[in-house]
Amino acid sequence: MRRRPYSAGKRINPTDEAPFAPSGNKSEEWLTSEQAAALLKRHRKKDGKPSVGAIHTMIWRGQLKARKFFGRLMFSRTELERLIAFSPQTAAAPQRG
Repeated sequence: MRRRPYSAGKRINPTDEAPFAPSGNKSEEWLTSEQAAALLKRHRKKDGKPSVGAIHTMIWRGQLKARKFFGRLMFSRTELERLIAFSPQTAAAPQRG
């Protein structure tokens, strides 16, 4: 006997933006890795695009908390904004000369 897939015929297009949110706080907005990189201003030096690799490194170091929905990493906008608000400001390097 063949089992029916979990989606039961309903397919989710992976190229679409994530229209889903976990059951819980409905007002909370969820961002993809690329959107989180843009919000945190983590960009690649060679072309200026948002760096997903930097976001994955931050997760591995424990600096960011991510959740997985439908096989995609998602980030809470409120948590990212809290991280920005409470992060230490980098001081400008002293001028030499």
